[in-house]
Amino acid sequence: MIMRITGSATSFLTILILTGLMTSSCDRRPTAGFRYEPLVNPEAGDTIYMFNESIDATSYEWSFGNGDISEDEMPSTVYDKKGDYTIVLNALNDYGNDTISKIIEIEDPTIMGFYIYEPDSTTPLVSANIWVYVDSTSWDEFEEPDFFELTDNEGYAEFRNLEDSTYYVWIFKETADGLFISGGFTEPLSLNDENLFGVVTSYFSNDELDAVSGNDAILKSKITSVPVKKYLILKK
Repeated sequence: MIMRITGSATSFLTILILTGLMTSSCDRRPTAGFRYEPLVNPEAGDTIYMFNESIDATSYEWSFGNGDISEDEMPSTVYDKKGDYTIVLNALNDYGNDTISKIIEIEDPTIMGFYIYEPDSTTPLVSANIWVYVDSTSWDEFEEPDFFELTDNEGYAEFRNLEDSTYYVWIFKETADGLFISGGFTEPLSLNDENLFGVVTSYFSNDELDAVSGNDAILKSKITSVPVKKYLILKK
């Protein structure tokens, strides 16, 4: 005998099926999962971002192996020095928990450091501006830098967590009587190493600057006319 399901029976059956689906999807333990970035060559000093890929979890417990912990869904952390660290994620809900761990290998930072000198080649140039660019066009046009720092009392400044690239640099310090300045570019940096450069600046009096006012090309040709002032000299 064939039975015909009426409209009310169909609705009741639909409710039962949906209730079963909801129960089967909710009444289960979570599955923990995550990834982190940067994945390639993470360095001491980099911010390491966590991307939570857990399923059916409602809360999270993280530990990063460096003493930091978090209950955020998508936290981040910073490692101060080179080493292997274990990242642990414990994902929880009302029905239980699941834990996953991954080892992250932190490398030494890639450092670009500059020792800046007055034209006598021995006196440190204190509080000099160092403007760093990642491309030669922006550098050539004196545009706003990608990074900048001031030199300390020893004429030193550094930049960390860089790529193994060539960087373009302007160095300058204005005084009441004139301007210390130099410009050039580095060799490609060595990853996970200290890349130290020494730079001797040129000095232009206000009268000399007035003579080339409005003509950056003349000023730049004077700055870079001597090779030792154009190329940043490696000091390692």
